[in-house]
Amino acid sequence: RQDARIIVGLFYETEARKVFCEVFKEKLYGKKVVWFLIGWYADNWFKIKDPAINCTVENMTEAVEGHVTTEIVMLNPETIKGASNLTSQEFIAALLVSVSAGDAKYPRTV
Repeated sequence: RQDARIIVGLFYETEARKVFCEVFKEKLYGKKVVWFLIGWYADNWFKIKDPAINCTVENMTEAVEGHVTTEIVMLNPETIKGASNLTSQEFIAALLVSVSAGDAKYPRTV
């Protein structure tokens, strides 16, 4: 039987560093633990010197190994058609119509 832990976190970077320092201390990482972090994180956010934590860069690097981060998708303000042959504004308008109509599928055409 496979057993794993999936943990979702929504933190600012400063708080994420505190959390992952504790993750390291409590050994809440490894092959059977996956962390999903929702938010916008700078490159190497866990390596930034932070006087609020008492973990080394090596500790932090070990604790975050294998984590997954997400970031907000910015819509293109230009009126350029993308892969869907829609502008960002056309896609959002079609999506809103589809969602309010209760259609679970993304719009294929406008």
